[in-house]
Amino acid sequence: MRKLAAASLAKIGPAAKGAVPSLLQCMNDRDANVRKNSMVALIKIGYRGSDFSTALAKMAAEDPHRGLRGNAAKYQAKLFGKTGATGTQMAGSASGAASSIDLPKADKENRYGVAVIIGNRNYSSNNRDVPDVDFALNDAQAMYDYVTKTLGFREGNVIYLKDATQADLISTFGTRDNPKGKLYDWIRPNQSEIFIFYSGHGAPSLSNGQGYLLPVDGNPMKVELNGYPLETFYANLAKIPSKSTTIIIDACFSGSSSSGSVVRSASSISLKLVDTKTEYPKATVLTAAGLSEVASWDTETQHGLFTSHFLKGVTGEADDNDYGNGDGKVSLSELKKYLQEEVTYNARRLYGRDQNPQISGNPNQILLGE
Repeated sequence: MRKLAAASLAKIGPAAKGAVPSLLQCMNDRDANVRKNSMVALIKIGYRGSDFSTALAKMAAEDPHRGLRGNAAKYQAKLFGKTGATGTQMAGSASGAASSIDLPKADKENRYGVAVIIGNRNYSSNNRDVPDVDFALNDAQAMYDYVTKTLGFREGNVIYLKDATQADLISTFGTRDNPKGKLYDWIRPNQSEIFIFYSGHGAPSLSNGQGYLLPVDGNPMKVELNGYPLETFYANLAKIPSKSTTIIIDACFSGSSSSGSVVRSASSISLKLVDTKTEYPKATVLTAAGLSEVASWDTETQHGLFTSHFLKGVTGEADDNDYGNGDGKVSLSELKKYLQEEVTYNARRLYGRDQNPQISGNPNQILLGE
């Protein structure tokens, strides 16, 4: 009976995501066929939570059935990469798809550069009312490739978090009272360039409209308790003695998203924007959308619309005659013009809605070709 039920759920696919907890339990069933069908069902559903990664690793190491051990090891490597666990530092490909955008290679290594790359996709496994961010892991993988290949950062200097929890964010960026998280410890004062990328949900506070990064284990209705406040995020980064800091956020903080509502009754919230020019005037900050807007997807490239165009722009399209001076370099002012034209136009054409990227920093900063 359990074997047939798991097989049926595999045929249903993503629509059966409500059965994930039961399928995870069945991966420890006494019947090898139940274990196998449960594993296949979780793959077909598209579940990529850390508990599934852990279950696959355990099956690969301990299952008495040799065939199951082999399949579990194969899927563990394919779906979760080398380390596999959620919220862990990765060095190499994660479960996000490789980007189709051709990335130029850096002329030299940026040996002191430190990056934080975060892709938060799997929300619904923790809270059924919160939709997943389908392309967040693709975004994170593409940005990891950009940082290591085009910017020349060392792989060992990249804190790569997929499906980050609140504990992961606190561990990385610190708390309001203590800014000395892992990022603070990893940089060389006044020598390290910092690059931060986040793709996932943002959410507004229901009481005061302040913006929060939403961890995958967060409840947007209680985001003041289990989210990570943008105000703390920027304030703590401003306390790190870096050579420079670039922050890119492909998320929206309106309470809505491309995949559905994140916060019920979000339209009644009086949203408040963190003024990064005041909080962190030395940083270069690029965010996907305006205060009350939705960050859209690019289904053709399977990235966030903003991330897709950032990568296209920063690797050369923003230097074209329509936006730049064609000198082989991409400045922040050129990229700003490109993003505000292309993202805004495509969001309107594809989805009939406004999306206006917000960009601040030194307009003469060279992002490519320096």
